[in-house]
Amino acid sequence: MQARPNIDVKIDPETGLVRPGRGVSLNTDAAKLEKSFGQASEIDQSTVAPELQIKPQGPPGHYEISPRAPMTLERYNELLGRIRFK
Repeated sequence: MQARPNIDVKIDPETGLVRPGRGVSLNTDAAKLEKSFGQASEIDQSTVAPELQIKPQGPPGHYEISPRAPMTLERYNELLGRIRFK
């Protein structure tokens, strides 16, 4: 997983850091993901770094992995890259 600036995450124009609260999308409905992306994989939540959080966002079943505190896009993507799939 890799975040795209100002698409998946919001960058604070004053600091250049990824803002907490929004991030890469997840969904509990595999069919929705397969329709849009061709495949779906379950993440191993034990590999989600403590600096990240998974929070519900929007319609039921939709979640986002976001930073708990402002961080660089590079650090956010590094932490996303450590997440493993089941």
